[in-house]
Amino acid sequence: MLPLRDASPADPLRGGYGFLEWSTYTGSWHEGVDLNCGTGIDGDLGVPLLALAPMTLLYSGETLRGFGKHQWWEVTDGPHRGAVCHYAHADSFVHSDVYTTVQRGDVIGTCGKTGGQYAAHLHWSVRLGIPPSWQYYGGGESKEVVASTHVDPLAFALRYDQWAEEGAFVMTDEERALIEAVRRTGYPAGEAAGLVDLFAGLHANAASVTGWINEIGALTASIDAHANDAPIPQSEEFVFQVLTLSAELGTTGIRDTLAKLVAQEYAALLGTPTDPVIPGHEVPAEATP
Repeated sequence: MLPLRDASPADPLRGGYGFLEWSTYTGSWHEGVDLNCGTGIDGDLGVPLLALAPMTLLYSGETLRGFGKHQWWEVTDGPHRGAVCHYAHADSFVHSDVYTTVQRGDVIGTCGKTGGQYAAHLHWSVRLGIPPSWQYYGGGESKEVVASTHVDPLAFALRYDQWAEEGAFVMTDEERALIEAVRRTGYPAGEAAGLVDLFAGLHANAASVTGWINEIGALTASIDAHANDAPIPQSEEFVFQVLTLSAELGTTGIRDTLAKLVAQEYAALLGTPTDPVIPGHEVPAEATP
């Protein structure tokens, strides 16, 4: 798969500049590739632009000359996690809010000729890390420097095709719903990723996860509000309540894992021991000699 939907793997450039070719247009070593798929000057106009990997939007802007409408996206998973993909000369983009996330195969825009380009095409590059500026194009750098700070975009596309075939990134609609459920409940951002990892692939659904988190949040808030005038439940009692509330979440082992996670957070909040006993999993006392 290529970021210009109809581009042919056999001839994706169709006359455009390739990676590390000398560009007479910019007077520099070309840090990306110019992808074309149609015939004629505007044959690519309006062709969808695709995300080749899970990505997060870092920058969206427009210049009258040069890149035109362009965006920088950080790759968040796979063999080149942390790399930054640059899409330029677009006719339009779907998203403009920084930190928007997309998945492989999502349409993120349409091909264009903005920035004063003669012919519609997609300028696409893959840089190893955030560029020194959002208008960066490699000007003034040697071929060796450009090569050391970029990935050949066509090689990048091939690696992500292989990665997709291995099933490394595959996410079901239900798993996406779980992630959205966690986000909507306002679960602490620093802890949400670990929680989603536990949910993903389990026998949970968005409704049960939303309900579970809301119930736990309500219980914690209630305990916190009455901490000065009511007994604080023991960690074991709290875990038992969690197990009851999360009965939909799958097997006993899964429920135990989730219960322990929440119990540890709860214990840390109250300053109690951080390794509470889960009902049915008590460690027998050592026999005295």
